Amino acid sequence: MIKKIMMVLALITLVFSASFADVYIKDLDGTNVEIVFTFKDDSATEMSLIGDFCGWVEPGTPMAKNADGKWEVTLKSTMDGVIKYKFWYKGTYIYDFKAPDKIDDGFGGNNGLIEVSKALAKQKAKEKIRNTVGKKVKNATKKAAKAAKNTLVKPIGISIFSTILTVIIVIFMLIGIISFIFTMPG
Repeated sequence: MIKKIMMVLALITLVFSASFADVYIKDLDGTNVEIVFTFKDDSATEMSLIGDFCGWVEPGTPMAKNADGKWEVTLKSTMDGVIKYKFWYKGTYIYDFKAPDKIDDGFGGNNGLIEVSKALAKQKAKEKIRNTVGKKVKNATKKAAKAAKNTLVKPIGISIFSTILTVIIVIFMLIGIISFIFTMPG
């Protein structure tokens, strides 16, 4: 029973204290790029980026908190650049689960991997889809708002609806996982 309670507490802690990272590549002139790494962790007091770009020398390149409260650092590279990296926090390597790609780190884990030209092409394709979908959603929302103007029911914003739906799905997933844990033998 104690094992089950500990598993539930660990799961809840993992879900609600989740850190996340992101990588954004900015094409400067067709040859050179800036790669912006961000890491969100409200409890962190310092953060660094470490990788082959600094010879894996600890603690790596220090990150600074930006206006959004995320840790951020920008590296320069070329279009043909390849970067292997992890985040570094108080002596601990942290793998970026949202890295554009991954490669074995030789120690039973993975390093984030950025093949710049390939990652930039993927990023541009996603942005194009996001922009196309965004325009369609915006137009549909305007039409729905205009149609609902004379009714008693006001339209709910798409982002609010999707946020509420996501929260409901996460709650049901947690309930399912907790139920599974408590029905496990032993």
